Amino acid sequence: MKRVLYLMIALLVLGLAIGGCGYLKKEEFNREFSAYKEQAAKDLAELKTNIGNIDQKLDNSVAELNKKIEATREEAIKAAEQGDADTMEKASKRIEEGDKAVRAEALEAARKAEENAKKYADAQVRKAIAKAADQVTRDINRAATAARAAVKEIEEVKKTQKKIIKRLTEEPIVVYFDTGKADLTDEAKAKLDEAIALIKKYPDATLKIVGHADGRPVLGGKFRSNWDLSAARAKAVADYLKEKGITNKMVVYGRAHTEPISIETTKEGLAKNRRTEIWILPSL
Repeated sequence: MKRVLYLMIALLVLGLAIGGCGYLKKEEFNREFSAYKEQAAKDLAELKTNIGNIDQKLDNSVAELNKKIEATREEAIKAAEQGDADTMEKASKRIEEGDKAVRAEALEAARKAEENAKKYADAQVRKAIAKAADQVTRDINRAATAARAAVKEIEEVKKTQKKIIKRLTEEPIVVYFDTGKADLTDEAKAKLDEAIALIKKYPDATLKIVGHADGRPVLGGKFRSNWDLSAARAKAVADYLKEKGITNKMVVYGRAHTEPISIETTKEGLAKNRRTEIWILPSL
């Protein structure tokens, strides 16, 4: 719209110069017209920058306008130099007609430019909205997929934990002792060292440590009964675990010969009963 305004102002200047004075120096006319063309060029550049790719018809309209302006300029200069009344009248009429034509075409070009700009802007907005919506959809799908995978993974972890807990609560760690003894054998210590790695995975678990005896009478020695002997065996295991850095809560007691795992009175059967069991009870 700025360009249209400058066109109208320029034509008005030409009309006033010719109609009012009757004579205008070529140098002054050129100076005024050059200033107008410079400003028009700046406005045109600004319009192209703001609108972008305008329809080719606009460029054609601008070129046609420039031709008409140039023709008007030449005729005005010629009339001003000659000072002829008829020529000046014709020039004035030419300017008036040119003014109307230029104004109409300029307004039409501006209207088309505005429409094109609006269409371009609307298209860009729609494109941006569609792109954003598509991105949101992809993000939601990825989030849903990740959530399903996470749920599945959690379920698998829970299943594994249940299996481990079931195994721990149903299958105790067992170490064996020599007849009438509560001292840990090298084999028992090795078994406990293996168990320590597992126990450390469950720092909140309670350790139930139960000592057992084979049921044969205790004859003399440091223990008065199988109850004392089984309790001492449980305590020996608990003390060893503490020495190795285990800090879990421990419940330690002896069951004497009341819970045998073998009813045989053979050497092998009795050896199975001389034991201490470690039950790992995870905190649920």
